[in-house]
Amino acid sequence: MEDLAIQVRADLIKEGWDGGPVSVHHRMLTLGLPAPSRSTLARIFARRGVSTPSPAKRPRSSLRFAYDAPNECWQLDGFEHRLADGTCVWVLQVIDDHSRRVLASLAAPAETADAAQEVFQAAIARVGVPQRVLTDNAPAFNPVRRGKRGRVETWLRTLGVQPITSRIGHPQTQGKAERHHQTSQRWLAAQPAAKDLQHLQQLLNDLEDAYNQRPHQSLGMLNPLQVWAATPVAPAPSPDALAPLGPSTDTDSVHRRTIDIRGMLYIHQMTINVGTEHAGVTFLVTVHGPHIQLWDSDGLHFRTVTTTPGTSYYGNGRPTGRRPHNTKVSSMS
Repeated sequence: MEDLAIQVRADLIKEGWDGGPVSVHHRMLTLGLPAPSRSTLARIFARRGVSTPSPAKRPRSSLRFAYDAPNECWQLDGFEHRLADGTCVWVLQVIDDHSRRVLASLAAPAETADAAQEVFQAAIARVGVPQRVLTDNAPAFNPVRRGKRGRVETWLRTLGVQPITSRIGHPQTQGKAERHHQTSQRWLAAQPAAKDLQHLQQLLNDLEDAYNQRPHQSLGMLNPLQVWAATPVAPAPSPDALAPLGPSTDTDSVHRRTIDIRGMLYIHQMTINVGTEHAGVTFLVTVHGPHIQLWDSDGLHFRTVTTTPGTSYYGNGRPTGRRPHNTKVSSMS
C-alpha cells in the first residue's frame, strides 16, 4: 500500500500537479484504489523521504477571504515564462476570486496594456462583466500609484468595472493569483517546452480545462466549476455608478500632496481645506486649466475645485478669497 501511494504521488508530480497527501488521497479514490487517510499518507511520505515538512505554512484552520459570488471580483496577474529557444514571454491569467475558476489565459510577448485588455476581453466574452478587478501596480495594469491613469483602467471604467490595486510590497493581497502561478509554472515545467506563443497558448488552454475540473483543497475538495455554478453570478455593474475617471498624464499636471495636521493641501500657491479627518493622507492632485481634482490612493475621485483669479484659499464650502490665519502656502508645483 505504501509503494502504491508513492507511485500515485510520483505520477501526479510527473503530470505537473501537486503531490501532497490531499491530492494523492483524492487520486487514489478516483482510481478506485483503497486510500489511506491524509494523515497516514503524510507520515508515509515523511518516512520515505519524499516530502519536506513546511511548518511555516498557514495553518489549515486559518481564515481565508473570498468574495460572496462569482464575478464580484477578478484577479489579474502575470509571470515570465521561457520558450524552448530561451525567448522570454509572459503568461497573463484572470481568476475569479470567489470560485478560483480560471476565466482566461494569454501567452503574450510582454506584459503590456494591450495584452491585459485582450485577456480581460476574453474573460468578459466568456462569463460577463465583473464588478471589480484586482491587480498589482504594474504599469500595464493600473499605474495609478505612479500618478497616472492607465489605458486598461480607463477602459474598465467605461464598462462600470472598479479597478482596485494591491498594496505595494504585499503580493499576498493577490494570493489566489500568486498561488495559481505556482501551479501553472509546475504544470508547464512538466510539459514539452513550448516552441512559440501559439504552442504555449494551447498548453495554457489545456491547463485551464484541467485545473477548473480538479478538486481544490480550499474549496472543500470541490472543483472551481462546481463552486462557480453553486452561487448566482453577481450582476453586471453600471458604468454610471462609478466616480469620474482618475488622473491622466496626457493632459493633466499630476502631483502628490500629503494633507497636513490642519487638513490643508497646498498646490500652486493655493490652499485647499480637505478636512482634519484626512490629515496624513496622500492624494494625487491634477491641475488642468482652472480645475484642480483630488484622487485617493485607489484612483477614485475625491473632490474637484474650480479656481478663480485672485482666490488663494478654498474651504470645504465656497472660496473666501483669503488664506486662513497662520497657514503657510507652499510654492512647490
